[in-house]
Amino acid sequence: MKIRTGKKVDPVEVFEYKKHTIMGFSALEEESWVPDIARKMVLSHHERMNGSGFPMRQKIIGSWNAKLSRHVMLLIVIYREWNVKQQSR
Repeated sequence: MKIRTGKKVDPVEVFEYKKHTIMGFSALEEESWVPDIARKMVLSHHERMNGSGFPMRQKIIGSWNAKLSRHVMLLIVIYREWNVKQQSR
């Protein structure tokens, strides 16, 4: 895996990084005020349409709402990365 900077990353770091979706989901699991769709969005926000994402490498098929929620989360992730890059200039 390469971070967007083009630098190679240690496989252990990649493994640790990829756990954040599961850890976030687990942290919200007991919170009754958090809707199920929000927990699922946290878990699947790095999944990709073609199944190349993580943590479950799922192809995004199914309901329109499921696809939309994953697209929204992907846009949030992209915007956050762009914003961090802009602030570091």
